[in-house]
Amino acid sequence: MKIKFPPKRIVVPVDMSKPSLAALEAAKTLARSTGARLDIVYIQDLPLSLLGFSPEVEGPGRELAHQMEEFKAWRQERINRATRGLPPKSVRVRTIQGWPPRALADLAAGPGADLVLMGTHGYAGLNRAFFGSVAEAVVRRARVPVLTVHGDGKPLSLGKILVPFNGQAYAEKAVLCARAWANRFRARLTVLYVEPKDLHERQRTAAIESRVRKLLGPDARGASFKVRHGNAPHEILTEAERSHDLIVLAAHRRSFWSDFVLGSTAERVLRHSTVPVLSVPSVEKGGR
Repeated sequence: MKIKFPPKRIVVPVDMSKPSLAALEAAKTLARSTGARLDIVYIQDLPLSLLGFSPEVEGPGRELAHQMEEFKAWRQERINRATRGLPPKSVRVRTIQGWPPRALADLAAGPGADLVLMGTHGYAGLNRAFFGSVAEAVVRRARVPVLTVHGDGKPLSLGKILVPFNGQAYAEKAVLCARAWANRFRARLTVLYVEPKDLHERQRTAAIESRVRKLLGPDARGASFKVRHGNAPHEILTEAERSHDLIVLAAHRRSFWSDFVLGSTAERVLRHSTVPVLSVPSVEKGGR
């Protein structure tokens, strides 16, 4: 199954944190532009039964159940306010239970969603080692594109799109996806090729540019091709933060036992970018 664009159903996990509310704002922007339906999901990872409480019995269990109902009502009211102006039939709000990284990964890997849009804290160093990265866990297993927005970043804008291309076959899907987004939103598209520090081959660079031009076709004549030398994640982040609104990245995954491991470039860009990142899976729905 090919990537569906424009998306008809956008899954947005919302836990009421600053990053998730930033993701909801970005989802609203896309929904207004594409007519997509929003599937807003709250993941509850501590049901009362696991805590040993019963809402039917007087005591801590009943009080906790009451507090959870109050929080649910507050959350629903906040989401209603946030989605005001969108057609009611285009918004669905639901709660599912599970461990958030696994539950979100299952949503991104399962049928129904065309795009997952989520916020990220951008944890690094000791914070990342302790908390882990939910965004990376989702991208690892996703069969649909995953758009991540930083909680402290700019509101989603699609005027200038950057897509890194390393010459590998799996990265071609990201270029095609970036072309579709650029055409839809009338954005300026830049394809970036980063040569390794120890490699300066004009023939190889020319061949890669030729491949890019062929992929983009005649309907993307305004697209530009840039070459940088050095460390790929650093050059991608520098270029994006200098003048772009969105990075479209090929989420190439290497098989690792029963799961997937993201390539180091994708991991570092996801982890450190304050610019929204659209991760395009190298494995599609129903694929292996």
